[in-house]
Amino acid sequence: MNQLDPRPEQAHLPHRPGALRGLSDQALLVGLLEPRRQASQRAGRLLGRAAGWRGLRRLLQSGASEAELAPEERLRVAAALEVGRRLIAEQPPHRPLADPAAVALRYRALGLEEVEHLIAVGLDSGRRPIVEHRIGGAVDGVHAQPRDLLRPMIAAGAVAMIVIHNHPSGCREPSTSDVAFTTRLLHAGELCGVPLLDHVIVAGAGWTSLAQRGVLGGDCG
Repeated sequence: MNQLDPRPEQAHLPHRPGALRGLSDQALLVGLLEPRRQASQRAGRLLGRAAGWRGLRRLLQSGASEAELAPEERLRVAAALEVGRRLIAEQPPHRPLADPAAVALRYRALGLEEVEHLIAVGLDSGRRPIVEHRIGGAVDGVHAQPRDLLRPMIAAGAVAMIVIHNHPSGCREPSTSDVAFTTRLLHAGELCGVPLLDHVIVAGAGWTSLAQRGVLGGDCG
């Protein structure tokens, strides 16, 4: 995070959008707040508590920002953060998922989520996505069976599949249950004619490919 400005309100928001890149985090947040209510001081306190934009998003979701922000300010800041999340998530829909890095790039916004989500992506023969099936979970995991993921893949005529899920903790290391589920899905996919090519974990600390770890008995390249 950028260093907090001692007097960011004196540096008004620039008239050109491209010039926003040079502003500090505090100055950007001040631009979203009502200036008559000591915006500079409140922005500084919020960013100090949040320790980053992701932390600020958590404060908004938990209601912990209510003492600092008026209702319309909370909506304004939340909308700005949501725009950023969607921008990160936006990818050309049919770009081939040729390797784990391409998978992690496409689904990098998943690492911002506060609960776990499991996504199965069905691929055509060129490894282009043709179907996506998402299962939501909780902070500590997603409860799913291989059949829950394979049914939509078979219905869409996918020739292979990739699975992605996030770790809200920020740790990208696979758990014992992650490896066990991947092994079960691998075997079920082989029986159904929809081979599992990879299981990619995305988190704040980066991403991990279980294919590259040897869990699938090969690599994803």
